[in-house]
Amino acid sequence: MRFATKYQGSSILNLRATQVHSMENSTLDKELSLFQKHVTDRFNELSLVSNDNLLSLSWVSKLLDTFLCCQEEFKMILHNHRSMVCKPPLDRLVNDFYEMSVKALDVCNAIRDGVEQIRQWEKSLEIVLCALDNKRIIGEGQFRRAKKALVDLEIGMIDASSKDSNNVSSFGNKNRSFGRNNVNRDKGSSQVGHFRSLSRSVSRNWSAENNYKQ
Repeated sequence: MRFATKYQGSSILNLRATQVHSMENSTLDKELSLFQKHVTDRFNELSLVSNDNLLSLSWVSKLLDTFLCCQEEFKMILHNHRSMVCKPPLDRLVNDFYEMSVKALDVCNAIRDGVEQIRQWEKSLEIVLCALDNKRIIGEGQFRRAKKALVDLEIGMIDASSKDSNNVSSFGNKNRSFGRNNVNRDKGSSQVGHFRSLSRSVSRNWSAENNYKQ
């Protein structure tokens, strides 16, 4: 899997050369350019994965590590240039970055829910294997227990499939919003406070993006 050529080298912050070079601080210019390069290199490296390993636990772990590294690097840039955070164009870059961070949090929550779902299915299968253990005499109680576990597993899988089907269209609509312009960007850093960590335990239907819009 590789990124399309037209996207390579493009900034996740919609960084324009004319905007960056208009900044008074040349150090900030260099740091933002280096940050953009790091982001591109990290995600290009993630894209060099076979179809079999795509979305595997090891790949997802690397994806989360990359996301956290990008966040920390950008936070360090903001810390080093606090006096310029409220000035254009850095104020817009901050809003762009944190808007995408909220969307990424929704992806992380979806991954978490998927892993938890697999764990529940695994528990149901373990109950079946334990109840039908061929090393002991199997009675009516064991059969009932195994049957109940299989029914629970079937209901869980059907429920998950139904929810995934219902969310496909809404998920696609959310993805289209990645490239849109935020009409409220010019409000400056007053919005940054809304992007507090939302990584606490939440329900499956909870959305960081929708919660922020509310």
